[in-house]
Amino acid sequence: MRLFRAILQLEDAIVLQAERALKGIEIARSELPDVILMDMQMPEMDGLTAIRILRADPLTQHIPIIVITASAMNEDRQRAQQAGCNGYITKPVDPASFGSQIVAFMQVAPAASEL
Repeated sequence: MRLFRAILQLEDAIVLQAERALKGIEIARSELPDVILMDMQMPEMDGLTAIRILRADPLTQHIPIIVITASAMNEDRQRAQQAGCNGYITKPVDPASFGSQIVAFMQVAPAASEL
C-alpha cells in the first residue's frame, strides 16, 4: 500500500486509504473518489464482495474500480470483471507505468449512465 500511495502522490493524486473493505466502502460513500484501487484479499470481506456493494450503491456505482492483486489467474480476472471492476493489475506492479495504467483504466470506465 505504501508503494502505491507513493507512486500516486508523485502524480499529484490525493490518496485516501483503508486497510479493511468496510472502511473503504465508508470512505468511498463519503468522499466519492475519482477511482478505487481494490485488493482482492482483505480482513472482514473480500474485494469481490466489496466491489458488488459499491456497484449496487447509486452513490458509488459510477466510480471506476481497479483490482490490484497477486493473482494472475484468468478465472480471478473474470470473477473481478463479473463483480464490476473496470481494470485488473497484477503484482508486482511496474512503478514506472503504474500511474499511467490507472489513468488508462479511468478513461475507458463507463459513464454513470451506462452502468
